[in-house]
Amino acid sequence: MTADHLDNPAGRLQYLLLDLGRRYPRADAMRQTSLSTAWSAILDVPEHTPEFFVAVGRFYTLPDQVTAAVNALTNHDDSGKARLLRHIDGIGDAFRGHGAILANPLASLVETFATGCDIPRSAALAQLDNCSYELHRFQAEASAMTLWQI
Repeated sequence: MTADHLDNPAGRLQYLLLDLGRRYPRADAMRQTSLSTAWSAILDVPEHTPEFFVAVGRFYTLPDQVTAAVNALTNHDDSGKARLLRHIDGIGDAFRGHGAILANPLASLVETFATGCDIPRSAALAQLDNCSYELHRFQAEASAMTLWQI
């Protein structure tokens, strides 16, 4: 799976989570890695700097941005939007719950939305792919944001 569309929050979140899965492909590696270390790696900012905290804060808002963008689609009815958002709330819940303590092991967060810490094969990532495609088709951002602008 690849993240094909960075012109919407679903595509950017998908890209970052796939990068996370590539860097930490096994659950045991995730159990030995803190959230702080993992976020520093995928966001490409030094840990515990002001830039780090800004980037993590923006990263943590992506699931809510996905929900808002999908709910703003005018060419999908409520049931279609609900289907697109299935499993996305699990990522947001993980960020709000386990993600609050940056010393927590990465696995504690990932296990809440990816069985066995298998990010690329998780239902949440498949739904992000669907959301990203639909948002790209119907509500792409005028100028694609870079990952630094998450």
